[in-house]
Amino acid sequence: LAQRFGLSNASPSLIERAAKAYEAGTYEADSLQFGSGKYGDLGALVAAILLDPESREVVLDADQSHGQAKAPLDKVISVFRSMGLKFESPLAMPTLIDTFGAIGQGSFESPSVFNFYLVEYGQPGVIQNAGLVSPETSLYQSYRLLHLLDAMSTTVKFGINDCPRVLRFAGWRASSPFQCSTIEGNTDFSPAHFSYWPSSVESVHDILEELSLLLTSGRIKSSNKALIASLVQPIFESGDIPKAIRAAQQYILTTPEAHTTGISRINGGEREITGYESKPRGSYKALVFLNFAGGVDSYNLLVPKGQCGNSDDGYSSYAASRGNAVPLDGLTSIFTSDQVCKEFGVHNDFSLLADLYNQTIFFANIGTLFQPMTRHDKWRTGDLFAHNSMQHQLAKVDPYDEAPDTGVFGRLLDMLQKRGHHTSANNLNGEKTMLQGFPENQNTVHEVSLKNPSELNQYPTVTDLIDVAKQLNGVGELGNSFFGEAWSESLSAAFFEHELSITMAAAGIEVTDYPLNEYSKLSEGLNAIANHMLSRDFRKVNRDIYVLRHGGFDMHGSSEDLAPAFQDMNAELGKFINELQRQGIWEDVAIVFGSEFGRSVTTNSGGGTDHGWGGHAFLIGGGVKGGKVLGDYPHPLNSAHSQYTRGRMIPTTPHEYVWNGVAQWLGVRDESDLDLVLPNSKSFNKCDHFTDKDLFVDGACDCTVINGECSCQCDTVTYLPTVSPTVSPSESPSTEPTSHPSALPSVISSVSPTLNPS
Repeated sequence: LAQRFGLSNASPSLIERAAKAYEAGTYEADSLQFGSGKYGDLGALVAAILLDPESREVVLDADQSHGQAKAPLDKVISVFRSMGLKFESPLAMPTLIDTFGAIGQGSFESPSVFNFYLVEYGQPGVIQNAGLVSPETSLYQSYRLLHLLDAMSTTVKFGINDCPRVLRFAGWRASSPFQCSTIEGNTDFSPAHFSYWPSSVESVHDILEELSLLLTSGRIKSSNKALIASLVQPIFESGDIPKAIRAAQQYILTTPEAHTTGISRINGGEREITGYESKPRGSYKALVFLNFAGGVDSYNLLVPKGQCGNSDDGYSSYAASRGNAVPLDGLTSIFTSDQVCKEFGVHNDFSLLADLYNQTIFFANIGTLFQPMTRHDKWRTGDLFAHNSMQHQLAKVDPYDEAPDTGVFGRLLDMLQKRGHHTSANNLNGEKTMLQGFPENQNTVHEVSLKNPSELNQYPTVTDLIDVAKQLNGVGELGNSFFGEAWSESLSAAFFEHELSITMAAAGIEVTDYPLNEYSKLSEGLNAIANHMLSRDFRKVNRDIYVLRHGGFDMHGSSEDLAPAFQDMNAELGKFINELQRQGIWEDVAIVFGSEFGRSVTTNSGGGTDHGWGGHAFLIGGGVKGGKVLGDYPHPLNSAHSQYTRGRMIPTTPHEYVWNGVAQWLGVRDESDLDLVLPNSKSFNKCDHFTDKDLFVDGACDCTVINGECSCQCDTVTYLPTVSPTVSPSESPSTEPTSHPSALPSVISSVSPTLNPS
């Protein structure tokens, strides 16, 4: 509740006072008493939070850690109210429905029972480095920030409309054909528009003071206010007062003060974006991690089917344990020599994995582990079975928190960068922890847009809005609000990535024949990855890692949705693979499927499954040494197995085993580097880790047991990537045209934003 009422990091003393008020059922402040005196009175609790000095003292705004990042819907509704949104057509009233994808929140659109964000989330970077949390910053995807800003600007210029040419707030109680104005300031065609007029228009100072109060609670910094005043003054002096007001509104709505609480201290200089200026040496490789959130029921993806020895077909124990067992005729057979059972079945609705089994490896009973364990051991587990904690463990692969505030892929990219590779961390639809590296390496996480870039600030009131926004969100000074810094840093990166996308689109770097399914979020995400990969030469990178989060797998109530989900995954992964083949990089891309946990082996009373622990994953790629199931598939799949406990399977394959081989394939082969990437790998037998020779046809590393000791060695590579650019080209011109442009004008000078200006 304290977070929802403005304090993302309330002090322990405030929490204690609020808890006492809740327990007593009463709270007193300024001789006023709130509550009924009964235990659990919410009125007393809310009063204790809102009326506490920590919530009310203005001087605390100067504390960098005080306050919060405002939630998108809170900002939109606040702007609507403070700017006097007036409805001209009640039968076509805007509802803020269908805005989740655009801005991160929408009416009745919470993506899960856990709300739009997790209470313990802290954005990697300044928020995490300060030891704070900021749940709302989990919605700071670049495309959402830009949509929010441009939709606010559109509303100022035209009112709320449904015109497809501009970014806007969507959702209507009743639809009707709207006419669209192309003259900024003309709201005649909009069913709702701002009716605000300042109490005084004697000067620009009067206008800005009142707008600052309404839109930023009077927090806007004097230097930002002075910059805005200098730009609005000429419009004001021209006599067009309404336009001057619209310009002031739009400028202020880009400032960190409008999107966070606390005092922002900006020096006015634009944040410098730097990156790779030379071509990388070394061939291109990419990892795509498909994070199927919610806990996929992978026991119905990979099923024991036969040849288990002693006349045991494996399927019988599976079917007896599962109330939602897949029938035998719903499975496509694959064979392996690595398991007790030699025959398995792949769900027919995900038949691609069977069709491409020679390029696919399944990992059996994989999950988060602190150390090897069975049901008979004393467990070291962390918080099991909760989505948030297990997603956190999946992202970090660091159960003892030896590398705080970093994720497994962030550390991997850091080591690749250390070895001279040109790297890019790319996030789609999720939070950034998995891709966050050590702060000193400045391996920035990029937000890959799911949509084609749209032109910002169309039909402008002021043509310099974006350039001014960059100054208003410039380099932070000492003492800058942590929340303001997070906003300005994210917005600056969003502007950069948008300009880069526009440039690439103009240069023709775009997948043109990808059969996009507009009803599939997975199709949208994989299409965006394919587009982004096509720009690899333009971005001058040779190591990409993509994390695509795709939810909807928490199927407690019924398993009926699993088959359609597999059908979607099957169709979209197939199209994605076809595109990689068309680009000529199918052998250079590894795709890993994973989830925070598996499901329970047993079904519940509703026919669904509950949160489990161990599950199954897979690796697929043109260069994968496939045709096998690694790890230990539990047999029998019931209580007779030592890993079985209360209907769940304790994992036998930790995530470290898989990422060890993938890291080696990408180029991290030094043991000390691998220890940094996988700090808990020492808790497991080194020779049990999968190597890149286990996983890939071009693997270079292998481990063997010699005299009882595990010995690992890697083949010598034929070249090492250079850390600095060469003076002359190292490759001869090709005689064959490439399928995508390889040399384009450098309109934008860099592709990897630094965390701090040089």
